[in-house]
Amino acid sequence: MKRRTLIKGLLALPLGFGVLQPALAAARPLRVGVDACPYCNMTILDARYAAQMVTTTGKVYSYDDVGCLLDHVLGYGGPQATPKEMYVADFAASERKEARFLEAEQAHFLIQ
Repeated sequence: MKRRTLIKGLLALPLGFGVLQPALAAARPLRVGVDACPYCNMTILDARYAAQMVTTTGKVYSYDDVGCLLDHVLGYGGPQATPKEMYVADFAASERKEARFLEAEQAHFLIQ
C-alpha cells in the first residue's frame, strides 16, 4: 500500500465515524451576566428561570425566561429557528449563577 493512500484513509476515518453516529446536542452551560436572550434581548441574570433551544443546525439559543422560548418557538419574534431540542432550568436544583437543565418534555410547569 502506498504511503499517500494510507494517509488519506487515516484522515477519512474520523469523518466516517462522524457521519455514522448522530450528533447529540446537549444544553451548554450558561454564561450568567453575559448571554442575552435572542427574543427580548435581556441579559440572563438568574439561571433558575433560564431555558435553551438547540436548533436543527446545532445553534444554541439561551433565554432568560421559559416564556421567551415559547414565544420564539411559536414565531412571535426573534431570529427564525427550527427547534431540535429544548431545555428548561430545574428551579429547585439550580442556583442563581448555574442552571441544571432538563428536557422540556420532562418538566412540570406551574403557572400562577
